[in-house]
Parts: sequence; structure tokens; C-alpha cells
Amino acid sequence: MRYHAFPRLAAAAACIFLIDSGPLAASVVEVYPVPPGEILSERFSVTVNGETVPVIESGHPLARTYAHFSFEGTVEIEVTGLEAHNYSLSPSQFGLTPTVDDGSRMVFTLDRPRYIVVDPGANNPVGDALFLFADPIDPRMPDPNAPDVLDFTSHTGGGGLQGALNEVAARAELNTLFLPPGLYENSGVLDIPSNVTLYLAGGAKIDRGLIRFRNVENAHVRGRGILEFGRSGANNFSFGIFGTDSHNISVHGVIARTASNWNTVIRYSSEIDILYLKVINTPIP
Repeated sequence: MRYHAFPRLAAAAACIFLIDSGPLAASVVEVYPVPPGEILSERFSVTVNGETVPVIESGHPLARTYAHFSFEGTVEIEVTGLEAHNYSLSPSQFGLTPTVDDGSRMVFTLDRPRYIVVDPGANNPVGDALFLFADPIDPRMPDPNAPDVLDFTSHTGGGGLQGALNEVAARAELNTLFLPPGLYENSGVLDIPSNVTLYLAGGAKIDRGLIRFRNVENAHVRGRGILEFGRSGANNFSFGIFGTDSHNISVHGVIARTASNWNTVIRYSSEIDILYLKVINTPIP
């Protein structure tokens, strides 16, 4: 297994902006680094309270372009690159009313977490849509230097991610494996042990592997990072997150991309908690 890590950023590896001006007073915005190998959109641009948010091409033919950030308070979002179609915001029940300038620039505000589609209209390609994943700031983001947390960059025991998870499970003083921003190449099954949390900071990406909960309890995958399953089928599985015969398991906040069939499958299990999971999946051929 190989990984490429960014230099550690202060306070859990996100760019944090504090805004104190007018109606957006006391807003907080987190913008995340882009993992190596990601393709940035050449068409769309997104800012939140004036700060640029990366717009990523996911490689998915139906939901290929998205921007992801976290915030609290009220924020102003500006989207440009909308020249081709008469864009609107979806779902309509959110009641968002954007200001549109010359058909190419849209501005609107959010005061709570939302997942929004900047929609080109029913008669236009879904691939022309822009998906905005506006998450809450994670109140349970671990401190990588805390005594109960193992920062993966400090793991020296071998075995890659699985070896580090097993080390957390074996040491009574640990309960969390923290992945700072970077690319982590897995290419296989990643078993989450009992009483262990795998936390992906924003900008962390696990590439090509199955996340599995099997005969475990109190096991969790959380964060603001990316699980990339590999739509080519290179991980030899038809899905990305799998749970069976387990109790008190959760998946919170991550982006789960390009499983070749079902993205998330949980069976014969209890006390399952899935929250703020953002799925970008590949249709069955």
C-alpha cells in the first residue's frame, strides 16, 4: 500500500476561514485540500463567503462535478460557469431563491447544511449539473495529537491502513485512526475492527478498496474525506461499503464514489447509523 500525504495543516487539516462582516457575521467555512490525482473543473467555479472551493470532476457520467465544504452560520455562495443552460436550484422545497446575472453567475445564501443540485433543466444532460455538498462542521473531528488517536503518518508497524487499524484495536489507550489529507492506495478489503473509528480528514482519499464491517461492534468510519471504490471493478467487489452481523456501526460525513454496483450494503446488523453520506455511484452497465 502506498500513500501520499500533505504537510499537516493546523487544527485537523482543513482551511478554516472566519468571517465577521454584516449579515454573514461569525460565519465559519472549512475548505478542504484536493487529493492528488483529482481533476478540477475547467468550467464551474464556486466561492463561499469569497473563498474559493475546489470543483472536482468525479469521473461519474451522471453526477460528475461537485464542490464540498463545511460551514456554520450564514454563508453566501457564488457559482459561475452557467452560460449553457437556464440553471435553477434543486430540490425546490428548500425554497432557495438565487440571484442570476446574465445567465452565467448565480448567488444565494445558506443558513444550514444542504445538499443542492445546480440543475441545468430536464431537457439537458445531467452531466452539466453541479452538485454542492454543504456539510456542517464536524463537532467530533478528533485531534490527531490526542492520546487516544493514532495519526497514520506516525504508524511504523507496517501493514498499511489495515495494520494501523489493527494497532488501534490492539492498544487499549487508542480508539481512532486519523488520516490526514493525502492519497491512500488500498486495493483490497479494509476491515474496521470493533471499538475503532477510522477518521478521514477533509482532503484524505482512500483509493480502491472495500470498507467492511464483519462481526464487529462499535466500529465507525467518519470524516470529510473520500472513499473511492474504483468504477473499473479493480477492487474486485460489486460494492464499496459492506456490513454484516455487526452492532452499533456508523458511516458519517464521507463521500463514497464510483462503486461498480451497490454503493453501501448493510445486512443482519443492528444499531446502524448513516449520516451525511454523499454517494456518487456508477450505474450497472
